[in-house]
Amino acid sequence: MRTIFLPAAAVACLACSDASGLDTGDFTMSFSATESASARTATAPSVTTLSDITITEGANTLVVTRARLVLDEIELEEFSGRDCDNSGPGRDPSCPEIEIGPFLVELPLAGGVRSAISARIPAGSYHEIEFDIEPVDDSNAGARTFFAAHPDIPRNQSVVIEGTFNGQPFTFMSASRFELELEFEPNLVVGSGGTNVTIDVDVSSWFRLGTTLLNPLDPAAAASIESRILASFAAFRDDDRDGRRDGGHGSDDR
Repeated sequence: MRTIFLPAAAVACLACSDASGLDTGDFTMSFSATESASARTATAPSVTTLSDITITEGANTLVVTRARLVLDEIELEEFSGRDCDNSGPGRDPSCPEIEIGPFLVELPLAGGVRSAISARIPAGSYHEIEFDIEPVDDSNAGARTFFAAHPDIPRNQSVVIEGTFNGQPFTFMSASRFELELEFEPNLVVGSGGTNVTIDVDVSSWFRLGTTLLNPLDPAAAASIESRILASFAAFRDDDRDGRRDGGHGSDDR
């Protein structure tokens, strides 16, 4: 299993030492925000896109106006018949590795699909995409560049959500590390042409627990909100970037 590490959006291709001699294809990773699971079904007639997300349960109303995530360590795992592990001191030269990130993703609550990452990667069949949502480590080589580009992102935070709860403004922040592993069914095949994977996020589920509306101003609700964030992601092939999976290529993790 070969793990391909992707560069951030400003990097045009994989390091030559890793991609040299390999057939490669253009790869982009995009993000969308929907308020239902409809984007995960190939037969869905449409995708409901959002501006400000308004959720009402009983006498309570919550509005999400902005949602930002700090991403790092994006990996595509290639499907093959052998294991490949670079976690120890001995690096397997057939397992290319590129250190990346961190970078900021602002979810497109106004609708549509936003491309966040672009790279050229080796052609092949990939069964899984992994990435972390985590605070920026000041020891990270890219930390200074990240905070210079995003001075309004608080240090040591991985998630920053803004909105109102019953008219009262809130900023919900999390310092937790979220590890996402989203499998493709069937595998994602990358050829010489362009390939786009959309990460769809069900933002409206973050503050819902059954019929209960979680109050982001209540510290006791933080753990439940974080668990809902972790469960809200789905990944699928979306070459035309319309927010719907192409030909059944997607994950059912959400």
